[in-house]
Amino acid sequence: MSNSSQKVVVIPKTREIAAVGLFGALSILLTIISNSVLIIPFIAPVSYLFFDLGEIPVMICFLMIGPRAGVTSAFVEWIALNLQHSSFPIVGPLFKLLSVLSTLLGLWVGLKLFRGQNLNQRFLATSVTAAMARSILMTGPNAMLLMLVFQLTPQTGLFYFLELTAVFNVLQIPFDLVPAFIILRLPQVKHTFRSNGMTWFESRIASRPK
Repeated sequence: MSNSSQKVVVIPKTREIAAVGLFGALSILLTIISNSVLIIPFIAPVSYLFFDLGEIPVMICFLMIGPRAGVTSAFVEWIALNLQHSSFPIVGPLFKLLSVLSTLLGLWVGLKLFRGQNLNQRFLATSVTAAMARSILMTGPNAMLLMLVFQLTPQTGLFYFLELTAVFNVLQIPFDLVPAFIILRLPQVKHTFRSNGMTWFESRIASRPK
């Protein structure tokens, strides 16, 4: 990696904090919209699962500034969601946080593993690792929830519900990453990010291997 690509990753702390707050707020706003206005439920019998637009700003924050900023914005959203009225308090925001963190972990692992491919190949590979991480890591918490809250057992369809939930988690990944990827590749957006030193995406993903 060139010295210039390393240099652009560093941004002032105050600017990073402001960006995290901004993306956290956008995530909260889009989550509220997803839960009350633009509701996109998954198929029955797990139609209580909604595709969430609120994860897109967190993904952008992660790719634009870095893992620390992405994780922090996810926690900002989690705190705010706990302060709002919910039909599934505490557990709902917690599962949202766990899902987002597992996705970010999968992205980070993918970026570490796939360094020799071009931009499109890297994006596809990291998307696959994110989907795998989210679906696998969320299986345990989802199983506990289904058994303790919904009283499901292997005899009453536990595994079927887990399979559908895993499919939902996999499908949420392109719902998150495709818009984030498109936004980050827009020339105007790239120019704004570069002028503010927010180029973690370019230094880790968009830069082509030598």
